[in-house]
Amino acid sequence: MNIKRKELIKNEIKYYLKYDNVLTPNEKDNFINKLFVEKLNDYENLIFDYFYSHSDDDGNIISLESFLLYNKKEEEKYRKINDKFLKQLFKDNKPLMFFDVDNTITNYGKLSEEKRQYIKNFNQKDRIILSTGKAYEAIMDVVSACELQDSLASCLNGSVLAEKNKFIMLNGIGNVSKQLIEEIEKTDIEYIYYYVDGAYSKKELNEKNTIWMQKYNEYYTINENIDFDKVIKILTFVFDDEKDKENKIKEIADKYQDLVSLRTGYHCYEILRYDQHKGNTVKLISEKLGKYYRLSIGVGDSMNDLKMLEYVGKGYVVDTVSEELGAYNFEKLNKNRDIDIVEIIEKYK
Repeated sequence: MNIKRKELIKNEIKYYLKYDNVLTPNEKDNFINKLFVEKLNDYENLIFDYFYSHSDDDGNIISLESFLLYNKKEEEKYRKINDKFLKQLFKDNKPLMFFDVDNTITNYGKLSEEKRQYIKNFNQKDRIILSTGKAYEAIMDVVSACELQDSLASCLNGSVLAEKNKFIMLNGIGNVSKQLIEEIEKTDIEYIYYYVDGAYSKKELNEKNTIWMQKYNEYYTINENIDFDKVIKILTFVFDDEKDKENKIKEIADKYQDLVSLRTGYHCYEILRYDQHKGNTVKLISEKLGKYYRLSIGVGDSMNDLKMLEYVGKGYVVDTVSEELGAYNFEKLNKNRDIDIVEIIEKYK
């Protein structure tokens, strides 16, 4: 096991032990001191094996599903470890619930009456966290319909924390946004850029792209004078069947070591920093609410939800999950999209 992975496991165990109610303070100290040095007892081995199976060689937090993609021979062993650890964690605690919005809470933009009524009347709304790749204003229809205005929300791929009409920028691509926009403008690809409060464009978008934005309740403000330091991410209008354009955007993003490009919808391909992801706000919001971040579930449908599903204790996907995210084999919800979220909230309420 390399140093990066050892360091991550040690840090993750130390963080978890703040919330562990089985070991005494002295036992916790001894556990950390003998990690990678001495033999562990059964309970310590359970904790160690859990975090081993939720880490990779690059020192990243991952899900069991991601781990099993490359460790299929040990699937039975690590599923048992995972189940045992989570059973104890969830035993007397109610988990937070992180939900993607587009095509997860909604089904291609439509919020079912069953979901609306159930969430609206749910008496523990602080446990329901909307986690979206869009700005907060673009999910206000769902927020209002479900009466979630007082709940924390994760916006713009975990780059903005929304808390009672306050928007806190956590990170962005400001330092390279000027170069990126200059390169994109050399192509024939339209784009928008985001500040904490929503989407902006230097010029009016064509009719097709405007219609697609409206389908997702997104609107933009024309602003030719970009404040590059405030740019959070860039969305390019590259449709799922436009592979040449997709490759152009990938090529531009790949020039920058800390950037990643990924498809977040049929009509769009986004550029953001590698560390801009929904997993960050799983951890941050959990801390703000006094919870251990693995004491949570998450539901998503596309690749910008992957990091959220890596960080939560138990990740799920909707039945209409994208092919790329579906390859990770997260457990699927009910095929009935009108009640799938209702059922999962009921399971963990």
